[in-house]
Amino acid sequence: MAVRATDQGALAAISSFLALPLLFASHALPPIASMPGWMQVIVNVNPISKAVDITRYFIVEPTLSTSAFNTLVYDAIYLIGFAIFFVVIGIIVARRGLRMR
Repeated sequence: MAVRATDQGALAAISSFLALPLLFASHALPPIASMPGWMQVIVNVNPISKAVDITRYFIVEPTLSTSAFNTLVYDAIYLIGFAIFFVVIGIIVARRGLRMR
């Protein structure tokens, strides 16, 4: 996004426009049980929710059960895959954007 943005203000606006809905559509603030069903589906694929799960396990849980460990591994793999996917997309977009200038 930084390659395509015209100035820092536009980049900050785009980042906020993307980050804030992701934050509010995660279970970082409200519990999942209080959300409507359609929003629970979004929360379950939201990468911020996966990062919150990992953080909460390390902060709150004194020991890890087998199921909690499996959940942590799944969440970590999900986040790594998500990051790799968007790094590749970012490289492609940056190369195209730099060629255009």
